Amino acid sequence: MKRLIYSTYINISDSTIDKDHSDDEWSNFKTKETTNLMLKYQDWLISVQKKYAESIGVEYRFVGYGTHYAHFKDWFEDKPWISEYDIINFYKHWLMVEYSKSYDQILYLDFDVVPLTKCNVFDEWDFDSGILCRVNHEKDPKNYLEGLEPAFFAEMRKKYDEKGRTNSIRSPRAKWWNARALLLDEGFSGDNDVYNTGIVGASSEQIKKLDYFGEFDLDLSTMKELVTEVNGGWPPYIQSLFGYDNETLYSYKMQQKEVQLNKLERKQHFILNERFPYVAKGSEFVHVVNKRFDYIKEWYEKNSI
Repeated sequence: MKRLIYSTYINISDSTIDKDHSDDEWSNFKTKETTNLMLKYQDWLISVQKKYAESIGVEYRFVGYGTHYAHFKDWFEDKPWISEYDIINFYKHWLMVEYSKSYDQILYLDFDVVPLTKCNVFDEWDFDSGILCRVNHEKDPKNYLEGLEPAFFAEMRKKYDEKGRTNSIRSPRAKWWNARALLLDEGFSGDNDVYNTGIVGASSEQIKKLDYFGEFDLDLSTMKELVTEVNGGWPPYIQSLFGYDNETLYSYKMQQKEVQLNKLERKQHFILNERFPYVAKGSEFVHVVNKRFDYIKEWYEKNSI
């Protein structure tokens, strides 16, 4: 049984960030902040992921910028509306497809994921019957439907009129509505999970079944139609949430290809953010969304992981 843990990080220049996020001040700021902190802690993040892989006898690969990424990026030459940030996040799934040709079970970790467990997740998690991923930032995904309430509609319409958008296209709410639109377009109910692809585990067979890139050009074309369609039936304050997010497409493909979701629990993929700025007891992998690498590094060393 050949197993692999991998991660990737590709630096985005300030000029590219300014170009890609000229209409979204928040995304511009967050992307630059993330880039600076990732570079500062890059060596440490690689070392802790590699240390975990070695501790369970599994190969680890870190992928940075290179000819492989450059060739993948060529796919988007005729799609200038897709940001480098989105291309990089599609690339991590492309790597999983490529690795599935040589490995039986694969675990992907975002570069800002820190392993805390000493257990071998390949022995404890179910890689074979479905795809492992954490979903739903809301306890009840139907909470996203509050956008249909008149009061909420009025609030969102006001925000849209003032700023030209409501939430960031990276927000869980945006991803839920975007996946809903894709699913409804193909005759599904529209109900969906908001995926967090910061940690993804799967067997080569499940990756093949998902076929994430099988109709990639068509999928991107459909997403572009949803973004740009005039009088397409979606209120502007909802349509402004649509984009080209890898997790939106992941949610859609999981239903389209009827792939079973094996949900990662909170402790398995713990999200360190403004709401939970601490490491919860029993956390196995910590996704440092708030980029407090100073905190997680101190915690890691103090607890002798």
